[in-house]
Amino acid sequence: MTLVVLGIPQNLLVCSWYRGAEAGITANWILTYAPSSTPQKFYGPAHTERETVGPDCSLHITGLRKTDVGSYTLTVQGPGYNQAISMSVSLSVRPLSGFLALIVGVPLAVLVCVALVTFILCKRRRGSGASTLIESPGERTGIVPQ
Repeated sequence: MTLVVLGIPQNLLVCSWYRGAEAGITANWILTYAPSSTPQKFYGPAHTERETVGPDCSLHITGLRKTDVGSYTLTVQGPGYNQAISMSVSLSVRPLSGFLALIVGVPLAVLVCVALVTFILCKRRRGSGASTLIESPGERTGIVPQ
């Protein structure tokens, strides 16, 4: 998941990401990024090693978990400005109807096919009888052994 804020000023000095709707709480500080000629990153106590920051101050979180749901706040500081932008991340779970159909449907189809093949094989054995399965000598060639 990547959180991107559009319109970040070009003369940005530093940006910081926090978990929660308030900036400045040290326990919620994820990371700070200073995009200078030698960019620097500083990590806070809320950093889980799954968060990285992009050159545009976007926050990228890998291995998304339910605990990542909630509010995030970005502070942006530069010459003459200091802004805090809050956003909320929610998790939407879609029903697994297609996946469930696959899990139930494939084994069911295999069972139906096995039952059908078994039925056909049993029907052939019963309907044909032993006399047609074993030919008498010479029936096909006309030569009878002596």
